[in-house]
Amino acid sequence: MNRSAIVQRGMKATWLYTYISVLLLLVTVLAMVVFYAFATRAPHWMIITVTLAAIALCITLSVLSNRFKGGLWRGYPPLFDAQGDSLTRALSVLSWAAALIIWAVTLWHPGMVIVGSFPLQMMLWTWMLSDPSKTWRAWAIGVVTVLIAHALFSGWIHQASVMEMTREPLVVFFVMCLYPGTLFLIVWFWDVMLQLEKARRAEGELAVTRERLRFASDLHDIQGHHLQVIALKTELAERTLEKNPHVAMTNLREAREQAKLAMEETRALVHGYREVTLEQELRNAAQVLTSAGVDCSVELPAGGSAFGSVSTEYDDAASVPAPSHRLLGHVVREGTTNILRHSSATKASIRMVVSGGVVRLEIRNNNPAEAPAAGQVSAHSGHGIAGLRQRVVAAGGQLEARQEADEFVMSAAVPQEVSA
Repeated sequence: MNRSAIVQRGMKATWLYTYISVLLLLVTVLAMVVFYAFATRAPHWMIITVTLAAIALCITLSVLSNRFKGGLWRGYPPLFDAQGDSLTRALSVLSWAAALIIWAVTLWHPGMVIVGSFPLQMMLWTWMLSDPSKTWRAWAIGVVTVLIAHALFSGWIHQASVMEMTREPLVVFFVMCLYPGTLFLIVWFWDVMLQLEKARRAEGELAVTRERLRFASDLHDIQGHHLQVIALKTELAERTLEKNPHVAMTNLREAREQAKLAMEETRALVHGYREVTLEQELRNAAQVLTSAGVDCSVELPAGGSAFGSVSTEYDDAASVPAPSHRLLGHVVREGTTNILRHSSATKASIRMVVSGGVVRLEIRNNNPAEAPAAGQVSAHSGHGIAGLRQRVVAAGGQLEARQEADEFVMSAAVPQEVSA
């Protein structure tokens, strides 16, 4: 299984763990409310009302808790948000209604007055952790204010203290602190996982951007100076054309030479005449592809050793004859560039063998951009591969680019006696 699939499976498993943990927390608190209704010998109508409202609240919050998949403070929209869907608004209203019903009917029973406020506390804490405006301080102050007001009001109704009305004060206090703390830790853990996943994707995008900037920098270094000289020479030719045609012709000739030189150096860059190291190209290819979320494996000649996508050991590339290093390095670079630009690959492999005086290099990747049309190689085949094919053929080798099933394959065969 490739690395990207493993990461995605891990994220799905983590979210499933988070969601189940939230559900278990909801069920635990609501089950305690129902249990207290039976334990305190509340009237039958109150037990039935509390049980039905608790079941309804459990169902609605189970559905709404899926909103936590976006992380902290990216959950429930405002009740009257015009952009919110009608189902979410309906479930939100039902949740608040069920919590308020439990609070209202238990307010008149001394043994249930504190426990009956748990569902309302759940709603307040849950909305605090889901409010996109992140005004958690205001929410926290509001929740504490509501709890104090509830305690004072219920004590005034029953002419007793909160501790006297609670059969198990330590258990009640524990549950009151358990829900907000546990809910925050569960969702915070998931939020951290989301941030790490975003950082991983950003790292892959950054690696691709750096590679593009490197190519752009090489092109700028080659053409920048020549274009400046050409602009200067043509401007001088324009100024001296009428007064001194001979000088103007000299400037135009020099401008043409600069243009020719710029074309030659640009062509050299495209064909990869610059010195490269095969080991470095293999290492860069594996690192760049891995950072982009592609599971890359490299298999080198000596002993058929295979190295993972994060391996830094490519000494077996030394078994490839040195004269072939530069040309094969260009093949590796072009293959890597094509994978990044022209596919949505999740898996790639680079395989190199030496036999019969020929070095063979094969680069494969899945999920190519599109299937090749009749008579064409594929969408991958652009000026890069065409120019590289000319280089390989000129060296007495062969280069093919083809599509096999759902894979794109670029293979090169280069003689060991390639001239340096």
